Amino acid sequence: MTDLIQQEKARVLDISLVPTELILLIFSWLHPQTVHKFRRLNQWFHSNLSARHFTHMTMKRIFPNIHCQISDVRRPTKSKASSLDIICVAWCEAFQTSYIQRHLSVFSEIHWQSTKFPIASSSHFGNLVGRLEHLIELNLSSCNISGHIPIQIGNLIHLQRLLLDENELSGPIPPELSTLTELRTLSLSRNKLTGRIPEFLERFNELQVINLSQNQLQGPIPTFLGTLSHLQQIKLDNCNLSGFIPDALGNLVHLELLHLQNNKHIIGGVPPTFSALTEIQEVKLGGTKFTCFFPLISLAVRGSGVC
Repeated sequence: MTDLIQQEKARVLDISLVPTELILLIFSWLHPQTVHKFRRLNQWFHSNLSARHFTHMTMKRIFPNIHCQISDVRRPTKSKASSLDIICVAWCEAFQTSYIQRHLSVFSEIHWQSTKFPIASSSHFGNLVGRLEHLIELNLSSCNISGHIPIQIGNLIHLQRLLLDENELSGPIPPELSTLTELRTLSLSRNKLTGRIPEFLERFNELQVINLSQNQLQGPIPTFLGTLSHLQQIKLDNCNLSGFIPDALGNLVHLELLHLQNNKHIIGGVPPTFSALTEIQEVKLGGTKFTCFFPLISLAVRGSGVC
């Protein structure tokens, strides 16, 4: 019996006798998710299946056509996360780099909201999306992302819309986002963000929508919001903010919606300047300590929702 076992072992092919290039060529035809599992077998597989040459060969087979010279005007929108998108978040850097170069780099908008990723830490998302330099919109709402807001998002200097609502993000809004001066929409609601509303938002002159509602912020409503002349919506409800409503908000002649409700430490009266908000459609101030609502009477007469 022992001799038979030895004979069978002798017939087993020793992988070390097979040329590495042939092994990699065979593995390049496997699905990347399968390849990712093989990387865990031993150091040889981990090293060779993570190499830039192999990842490039695999992605070239999956995406034979690469559009490096596509113009910004012609870049398509990625409206839904594919199976490869979902697993690429967990890939090694070499795989991600090749995937970005041959596929994701052609898109100007990423809409991955309400997608359940196997790994949802903010660091994994940061490593991936922080290299999509042509993005003008990034929507990762309701993806169950945990950790801090990825600082790599600050690399996306052409971004116009950033939506990270309804995740498990915590900590302050990072200063690395100060580079996103072309933002029109900043929506980070329903997270666990802390700290003050950052001063660097004062430089976001194109901002039209700011939604930080249902977070654990602190401090006053910044006066500088009144200098952002394009603002149409301000949602700062349920944020634990304090102090007075700045008179400067009355300068926002294009403001249509103002939500400040359920900030129990906001005190004082509604500024008289609010009577100049001719385009306002909805004002919510319940759950605060306001003592004077007279400037809102004229808004209600014009048909605006005031509560």
